[in-house]
Amino acid sequence: HPWRRQLWIKGRHIAAGDLARTAAIEGWTADEAAREFDLPIDAILEAQRYAETARDLIAAEEAEDRIVAQRFEPDPAPLR
Repeated sequence: HPWRRQLWIKGRHIAAGDLARTAAIEGWTADEAAREFDLPIDAILEAQRYAETARDLIAAEEAEDRIVAQRFEPDPAPLR
């Protein structure tokens, strides 16, 4: 998307921040994440380092994603 600025994993449809966050949430080591994503361990380590240094950018893009997603959620039924 044109407004996105964070780095993506080459040849994959996943941002470096998403990869690092998924690995952290799942509690995977770098080796485990490399197996799960079928990527070289160096790519995992680079994504993790990048996620640490670009924390503000990644958080801003996640916030924008939430705003966009809310536009597509149906309005809750009015309370009567």
